[in-house]
Amino acid sequence: MLLHSLNKNHSPFFLLSVNFVNSIDKTLNATALIDSGASYNYISEDLANGLQLSVVGGADIVLANGSHYKSSITCNKVTLKCQGYSYTFHFHVVKGLIFPVIL
Repeated sequence: MLLHSLNKNHSPFFLLSVNFVNSIDKTLNATALIDSGASYNYISEDLANGLQLSVVGGADIVLANGSHYKSSITCNKVTLKCQGYSYTFHFHVVKGLIFPVIL
């Protein structure tokens, strides 16, 4: 859940090292928190900026405690590479994440 990932006292259950590739083949490595309870995929604002990802409009995100968080931007069709496989994801961009990626 996004709420738990924003709390520094929470121990993650599963972390994965992944590579992100943008549309001009710029690659950055990041640690992803695998959260089976997450409703969406999230990427930190810093990582999204570092990858120079193209963005579209935002969304209202409901956190685990019922409160709302406004993601001002989202990134579509982001390529993630892990263990020899490539995947395409859509992400909500969120400020202040403890982990740069939540899947």
